[in-house]
Amino acid sequence: GLFFLSGMTSLIYETLWIRVLSLGVGSTSVSMSIVLSIFFLGLSVGSWLTGHLANRISKPLLTYGLIEAAIGLYSLFLIHLLFIFHQVLALLPAGEAFSHAALVGKFLIVFALLIFPTTLMGASLPLLIRIFVTSNADLGRKVSILYGVNTLGAVAGAFLTGFYLIPSFGIATSNHGAAAINGLI
Repeated sequence: GLFFLSGMTSLIYETLWIRVLSLGVGSTSVSMSIVLSIFFLGLSVGSWLTGHLANRISKPLLTYGLIEAAIGLYSLFLIHLLFIFHQVLALLPAGEAFSHAALVGKFLIVFALLIFPTTLMGASLPLLIRIFVTSNADLGRKVSILYGVNTLGAVAGAFLTGFYLIPSFGIATSNHGAAAINGLI
């Protein structure tokens, strides 16, 4: 259940952050690629790092809980930084906003804002594998179940955000609700 909720909040954040960043970065394929590439890079780095360290972590469940709490806490502040970010970018002259240098600058700023929480999100699966997989015979089945549960949560998060949360509560309140779920996890 916790990993379902974790997947759900991850996609709630991704959807909200893309929505807010599209105001400043733009909604072109290049701009969307910037956001998604950073998101997936963070997930990959977090999974890789924690995968190498998981066996050395003496309390993986506590570590998992602290990671989820850190994601929620950071996300409470991040959404407001993203709102400020798009307002600052709106001050750029239109011609400069689409230059290669502007795109690189946007990428670096978005990278600095998103790499921390997305890396933490990626760290969760190796920790749960460490908790739930007790033998190599169970490895494939249990990892598949964990990944599937997380993916179902992600689908629920994307669906809820687009069709219910944003229209009913707006971006900031939806973000704060997801942060509260991370705190509960």
